[in-house]
Amino acid sequence: MLAVAVIYAIIFISLNRTNVRIHFVFFTVTTRLWVGFLVCIGLGALLGHAVGVYRRRRATRDGGRGRAGSGSGGGGGSGGATPAQP
Repeated sequence: MLAVAVIYAIIFISLNRTNVRIHFVFFTVTTRLWVGFLVCIGLGALLGHAVGVYRRRRATRDGGRGRAGSGSGGGGGSGGATPAQP
């Protein structure tokens, strides 16, 4: 499986060797297309990990209740309505 991934990576790099200009907010970079792809993948993975850590910490801080005001009443339960007490 690793050999297939290495072969795929070599083919990917060889097909995407052209230089491109990448415009960021405050600067512009000229680099190979495959480098731009790898930077985007890396930034996406980093952002995805950061969001996951944020959600886990928030769930731990909230005691696993979920979001406030979600209508769940804070409990897991069956989700069914309970009759009102007189």
